Amino acid sequence: MLDLDPTSPSFLTGIAVSTIGMGLFMYGKRATRPPQVIAGIGLMVVPYFVSSVILLSSIAGAVVAGLYLLTHGKL
Repeated sequence: MLDLDPTSPSFLTGIAVSTIGMGLFMYGKRATRPPQVIAGIGLMVVPYFVSSVILLSSIAGAVVAGLYLLTHGKL
């Protein structure tokens, strides 16, 4: 679950992933692009449920890679 200790690496990684997700969400909402909105929501929600830095980074990387493949027509 969510680790609220500000000195833990999982907290800092969660903040970074959530910030990227918020940026994607805001961009997708303004540009009316559903894939970016969904990926942004996913990146904002995942840190609440995953406390492992490696697993969180892997999930975030998979979401971003999937978004890239989806939007560039390779999927």
